[in-house]
Amino acid sequence: MAIHPYPAHLAKEPLLADGTAIVIRPVRPEDEELVKQGFAELSSESRYFRFVYAISEMPQSMLGALHPD
Repeated sequence: MAIHPYPAHLAKEPLLADGTAIVIRPVRPEDEELVKQGFAELSSESRYFRFVYAISEMPQSMLGALHPD
């Protein structure tokens, strides 16, 4: 597996309708804990509808697929 440079060109800084500035960027390896935390905060129903099966925590293999390194 090759290590690719971070795709910084995909980062965007749009404004929300209320004028709030946000940053949308590709996931980085150091985001892993935040992704796990966000996943843990989803309801069981949201997890089911997102993954089409019951899942209690995000598997390491799925976390690894979020970033290309």
